[in-house]
Amino acid sequence: MSSEPPPPPQPPTQQASVGLLDTPRTRERSPSPLRGNVVPSPLPTRRTRTFSATVRASQGPVYKGVCKCFC
Repeated sequence: MSSEPPPPPQPPTQQASVGLLDTPRTRERSPSPLRGNVVPSPLPTRRTRTFSATVRASQGPVYKGVCKCFC
């Protein structure tokens, strides 16, 4: 065993860090309903309903068919 301290760690070389900078910072985005002319639905979905709203909705009448006009 020698009494010399180990050499200090070397910083990364320029080439090693160049590869990290080459990646584009922009990423592919999924189409958002807030972009363009698509309007998000104002109807509450099962995910956005509270438990009490779900209970009230299940107690009401069930309508089946096609909506011809929604204003």
